[in-house]
Formats: sequence, structure tokens, C-alpha cells
Amino acid sequence: MGIVSPKYPDYLLVGLESAAGQSFGLLGALVDSGLKSGREDRFKKIVGDAGAEIEKNFQPQLISGLTSNGFKVLALDSSRTKTAFLENYPQADVDAYLDVVFLSFGYVATGLNQQYQPHFNVKVRLVDARKNEILMDRIFTMNGTVLVDHTQIATNGLYGFKDVSEMEGQTEKVIEGLKYAISQASLAVTASLGN
Repeated sequence: MGIVSPKYPDYLLVGLESAAGQSFGLLGALVDSGLKSGREDRFKKIVGDAGAEIEKNFQPQLISGLTSNGFKVLALDSSRTKTAFLENYPQADVDAYLDVVFLSFGYVATGLNQQYQPHFNVKVRLVDARKNEILMDRIFTMNGTVLVDHTQIATNGLYGFKDVSEMEGQTEKVIEGLKYAISQASLAVTASLGN
């Protein structure tokens, strides 16, 4: 199986899925936009460059998990600018290509009175290398809105924060939560392929 280089989001998310300002028209949306920008700026300062380093752990963890399950795995370099599956896969002597796209990754509070918890939203596709047929198409979500075709991955509650201010004093815990999310994404993809 060839695992193409995963696509990660351009930035780490710190989001509030249901903000109060969203219910109050244009003025509320403007206020909410300002609050969102402030949250994101503060979160970037907390995490720094750690997010990109944490993302690099995903592919090796995935390869290790699949190898442990009996798959012969080959890492394939690929580049993409869009947050979408590749249209053409690199030439390789493999039976299938595994394509992983992170739509979002970071922390999300699913409501106004909910804690910010580690989050990811990941699309996964397995493609037959010879026939170019899609063998599997899945979306995994941890701590976020789950649509009909998504698979929900539970959080463990150990990395929750009431707000970004609480995160500011606990950088190490925030980063551990991101590492936890990456490992759970890897486990979910591995489990979806069975053996």
C-alpha cells in the first residue's frame, strides 16, 4: 500500500462551533469575527511552531500501525495545494494508494458552555492502484459536528480548557492534546482498514 504525503490544514484551528454572535445578524457576525480573530492570534502564540512538528508524527504513526496489522507499506512523496484528494497518484509498485486530507486540526468548543477539546476532521480515501477505483471513502471527526457520512471519534476529556485564556498558562497540556488528536486520527485510519 502506498501512503501519499498527507495534506494538513494551513493553520491550527481554535474554534467555537456555535457562537452567540451568529444569532444576531450582521452586527453579531462582525463582533463574532473580531472575537474569532483574537482567539486565533492568542492560540498561535500558545502553540508556536509545535503544530507543524506534531503533524509530522501522523504519517510515521500510520505506517507503524498498518505495518503492525500486516500491511506492506510504502511512503510516497506528493505535493498538493488544495485541501482535496490527489487526482493523480505517484507511480509506485503498490496495490493501493491511501490518501489522507486533514480538513481541520486543533481545538474546538462545540457550544458556548463547552470546553475546548482536541479536534480533527479527516478525509480518507483508499484507491485501487491498477483499476483507479475507490475502495474506501471515509471522514473521521473528533470533537466536532458529525454529519451523516462522518465517523465520530471520542475525546478522552483530559485536554479540555474552558477558554483560550486557560490555555495560555498550560502550553504543554495544549500541545499534548494536539499530539493526542494526531495519534487518534492515525488509530482511526488504521482501524478502518482492518487487516
